[in-house]
Amino acid sequence: MAWALGLGLALALLAGPALGMVEDCRRLTLTDGATGAAIVGVEDIRISADGSRAYLSAHDRRAEPPTEGAIHPLELGLLAAGPSQLSLPSWRPEPPTPGGFRPHGIALTDDGELLVINRRVGPDGRIQPTIDRLEIHDDGLNEIWSRQIPGLCNPNALFALAGDAFLVSNDRGACSPWRLRLETWLGLSTGSIERVIGGTAEPALSRLNHPNGVVLLDDALWFAETRKRRVTVFAPFGPELARSYNVGFAPDNLTIDDQGRLWVAGPRRLLGYAAFIHEWPLFGRAGSRVAFIADGEVTRVLDDDGSLISGATVAAVGGGLLLIGAAYDDAIAYCRLVD
Repeated sequence: MAWALGLGLALALLAGPALGMVEDCRRLTLTDGATGAAIVGVEDIRISADGSRAYLSAHDRRAEPPTEGAIHPLELGLLAAGPSQLSLPSWRPEPPTPGGFRPHGIALTDDGELLVINRRVGPDGRIQPTIDRLEIHDDGLNEIWSRQIPGLCNPNALFALAGDAFLVSNDRGACSPWRLRLETWLGLSTGSIERVIGGTAEPALSRLNHPNGVVLLDDALWFAETRKRRVTVFAPFGPELARSYNVGFAPDNLTIDDQGRLWVAGPRRLLGYAAFIHEWPLFGRAGSRVAFIADGEVTRVLDDDGSLISGATVAAVGGGLLLIGAAYDDAIAYCRLVD
């Protein structure tokens, strides 16, 4: 079949080795079905409970003037023929969101609704992030509620708990732009994992160095520490039972597959990734790695030089496929699982 030949094989050779769990990795360009515009910056991906659909959170962070993003539903059955390009719907909440819809981290609730970190723009032109709960229907999204959580100025990733409760990583503590830059430059441990109930946040863990992806798995709290190149696990909100896994790259979002494996993706090196983000000369692409954690071990499944996907930020598994997104790439990648 076309799946195993031609472009797929060439990309696998260019991108660097898939390390035993995946095959036929391909780059997939996406366009907006209504406008034909390229879909850029798929930062996060979540897959439905039945494994049939992926929800892609996308926002072109380099666009000038700034544009809105969207949630793009991708039916995974469309990937069976090995396409290199697809046209997708672009969903934004109804009624339209004041300050724009720029989705960042997302999570699926037990009842199939979406939680979204929305990087709205306030009247003063500064980002004023909210957490939005959205109902999914056949043709799009309806807003159920939207909340600006006091003190939660830099929300990054989400994990849905029961009811309206959720966990969220706040990667840095500062709210003012100059303090935020200072924390970033100095690499201060001012981040936290917050548990939010009824619109009120309380710290589950604090004094963290740029926490990122967060999940609750096997009654334990897992989160990515991007700058420290590791994923850390605690018993439920009990820091005395910590354990960390060095994944060998800068981990970003975390997802869980139907076998209970924890999937993690990220750029190979943070300095090279920062140069790529800022479009420095000679840094047109950034390497990517993907791994999963299971049974106390880290298994790397993809080591890419940036030819397949540049600066990966999420890996998600469903329908026999591995999907990889990147916050600054103009495509996603997908591979067939062979386990």
